[in-house]
Amino acid sequence: MQINPDFNTGVYTIRSYRPHEIDIFSPINISEIQSLEEKNNTDGERPKNYKTLNQSFIVTPNKLIENWSVENPHLLIEEHFQDLLALKPEMVIVGTGKNMHFADSLYTLPLLQAGIGVEFMNTAAACRTYNFLVSDSRDVAAAIFMIKD
Repeated sequence: MQINPDFNTGVYTIRSYRPHEIDIFSPINISEIQSLEEKNNTDGERPKNYKTLNQSFIVTPNKLIENWSVENPHLLIEEHFQDLLALKPEMVIVGTGKNMHFADSLYTLPLLQAGIGVEFMNTAAACRTYNFLVSDSRDVAAAIFMIKD
């Protein structure tokens, strides 16, 4: 019996993470899905809807902001949280790399005042949590820092 994973192809999801790289699955439409199924991806090529990122980024179900301007969670300032506030999610997840780091609570205050939850966790946990929330049709934004050795 063939078992196919059930995931929403119409939103950005995180397909894998490893030190210095994260693979993102970009939304695709039904004709692209049919094309992939017909091809059956037997040539070993990565589908064009995968993107490998190696710098900090922000992802929501409908938007990917590559090369986020901050490269280290220790350098987070209020301006970076304003970027997230502008997206108006119901929750923000910050994946802070291999280890968990917290930002100054004054920087996250505007998000909290707007009723937006903020959670800090290591990047592996943030990737899994983001995908879980997206699969539950939640409006979430994830700010992800790379896992470094």
